[in-house]
Amino acid sequence: MNLRLTYRTKLLLNFLALFAIFTALLVMFQHNREKQYKRDLLEQRLESYADVVAKEVENDVVKNDTLKFQNLANVLPSDLRLTVINNRGQVMFESLLHSIKEMDNHLNRPEVQMALHNDKGSDIRHSTTENRDYFYYAKLYDQYIVRVALPNDATTQTLMKADNVFLWFVLMLFPVVLIFVIQISDRMGKSISGLNDFIKSADRGLVDYAHIKFPQSELGDIGYAIMQKYKQLEESNRQLATERERLMRHFITLKRGWPFTRLNVSAFTRTRASCSMSTLFWTNLRLTSMLSGNRLSLLRPSNS
Repeated sequence: MNLRLTYRTKLLLNFLALFAIFTALLVMFQHNREKQYKRDLLEQRLESYADVVAKEVENDVVKNDTLKFQNLANVLPSDLRLTVINNRGQVMFESLLHSIKEMDNHLNRPEVQMALHNDKGSDIRHSTTENRDYFYYAKLYDQYIVRVALPNDATTQTLMKADNVFLWFVLMLFPVVLIFVIQISDRMGKSISGLNDFIKSADRGLVDYAHIKFPQSELGDIGYAIMQKYKQLEESNRQLATERERLMRHFITLKRGWPFTRLNVSAFTRTRASCSMSTLFWTNLRLTSMLSGNRLSLLRPSNS
């Protein structure tokens, strides 16, 4: 069984579907934008750590010794990992207790490649040295790259997690928009229903002008104007039918005629014939005028 939806229901469903798609795209865009904003904040924080390390390296406070490099690392957060890499990808300093001679070349690391090309770079990946996930941030300086990293644990993920304030705002706004859409669809649906009732009743030839209502809207005004034009057309057709019937009666009367001849025509008969011919002339002229006026009224634009 095919379920035929009304125009109002279709309009409401289309409005809701359009609003839902627009809202979903807006929420996704805002969510990604919020995540990127939180990531930028974290990168700015790591960049400040990298600037501190770069300043110490330039002042030659830290020599090419991992043990001495720990003095600087102790000042920074305990879970922060520091690495200084030259432009060839060789590790110069490492905050963790690893032998830098045994460490792999870091030139192909994603964050290092981004720093070489864009001065800055970041990446979230698994560290084979520590066997855990890190959030890496690297910054290019004159002759070296400073890389800082935080474990990608619950704390770091919380820092990069997007807020749900905008999502809650959209959810609160949705009922308001829903009520507004229902009101619009209701007004448009009433206009379409009124036009539909008018067309069906006009097909049957029984238009109930008193019970066909249109809402106070632009579409309702158009429907009401159409119905009034149809009402005027019906009245004109009834008047034309009445005049046509009257004219036919005159023609029938003339066909039966009055027996006046050239030889025996009384003054009374002439008077009757003259009046009859005059009546026919004016009736024909009136019918022609009504037909012309009906066409002009249908073509003339309405002032209402």
